[in-house]
Amino acid sequence: MSAVSDSLANKVPGTVPTYTPVEGLASDAPLEEDAVVPTPDTTSVVELQHVRHSPESPELATLEDATPQLEKILRASLGADGFLSDVIECRISDVVAPDAVVPWKGFSSCCLYKSASATTALRSLLQCKAPGTSKSFQAILSAVAFGSSKTGKQQHYCYLVGGQVRDVLRGKLSNDIDFNYSCTAQEVALVTVAHGWPTKFKAIGDGITEPNYVLIGDEGSSSYLEGFCINFNATKPCYMNDLTMNDLVYDLTNDVIIDKTGRGVMDIRNRTLRITLGPGESFADWAAHNFTPGNKELRFVKFLLRAEAKGEPLNFDDTECVCIVESLRSALRTNADALRAFWFGYTLKAQMQDAKGVATLKAWVDKHGGPAWWEEQWEPIVRACAAPGALAGGRSGGKGSGRLTAKALQRTRRVRCLQVLQQWVRKSGARTHPA
Repeated sequence: MSAVSDSLANKVPGTVPTYTPVEGLASDAPLEEDAVVPTPDTTSVVELQHVRHSPESPELATLEDATPQLEKILRASLGADGFLSDVIECRISDVVAPDAVVPWKGFSSCCLYKSASATTALRSLLQCKAPGTSKSFQAILSAVAFGSSKTGKQQHYCYLVGGQVRDVLRGKLSNDIDFNYSCTAQEVALVTVAHGWPTKFKAIGDGITEPNYVLIGDEGSSSYLEGFCINFNATKPCYMNDLTMNDLVYDLTNDVIIDKTGRGVMDIRNRTLRITLGPGESFADWAAHNFTPGNKELRFVKFLLRAEAKGEPLNFDDTECVCIVESLRSALRTNADALRAFWFGYTLKAQMQDAKGVATLKAWVDKHGGPAWWEEQWEPIVRACAAPGALAGGRSGGKGSGRLTAKALQRTRRVRCLQVLQQWVRKSGARTHPA
């Protein structure tokens, strides 16, 4: 774990530990067997007094109703640069349960961060009702963490992953709750089924004999809880992921952000788009470990264009961009059918919806590869995947192109990804990517 210039002199105010720390863990500051756990500061969790509550569970707010209010409160903590002003780096010796972060100790560049405002927002969000259950996300995650323990001690660790962790640092929240766990998917399912919560428990990937994925709650909603074991994605080598800003994990035991690459948090602060590479890893490694050739590269383009459309352009490394362009040239030449069938329309769905989006994509292609590149490799796929009328000068949105309307995409996004993942994960064991 990387060293920091200053360790925490005091515990960060406003953190709300949920789980009892496990005793006797190896670290640079081991806990004593009878270590005293600080009393949670429950006043730090936002009371959702003005939020409309779910009729089925009057005491719990829904994510849809709580998120706007919580975002408003969270944004009061933003600095002039649009980044949370209270983010500080900490050491492994500053956490009460070091074992929760030990899986990342082998990453030499890994850093830990605390933010009282991020913790308050995320903890408040998790107090909302999980669709399909009468309980909160927090209650479900706590049950998973304690497992089948008869001693009252925590057995496992749970983590938030994906865009939620990335976006909270810039004052944004979403209704997408993805998590990872330190135990097996079977152990998670045993707990959730015992509580009577709707549970989908399955193996993702041909040849995978042990289920590695769990979905909890109403699958028909847009905010059910789902995730994999940490060894499926979060603790894989850096090159197996996509972008540093997406490679963050929120440890729910210690209320710390785990930044595996050591660059993600600062890249979010500096609005920098960077691929995930650890020491000794190469762009070739990064590009080769892909859902399908060209997918990671398209995601790089997606994030650039999405930020530009919001008037918040991202910085990027010119050398990395050159590598992205060359890799895309190869993928569009050798893997055009697979990209056209699903991945292109899925990854660049926002750009495929209207003429403005297509024009923005074309401008990027022309700038980095010239008009000929657009005509030869991009336009044929765009014509097949774009919404009708989005591409000037001809019909678009052909049958079977992989284009989805926004509503249909929301309903089928995870299902289709999991189906495609089954065909691919047996070869690579790679992670899913946050949106």
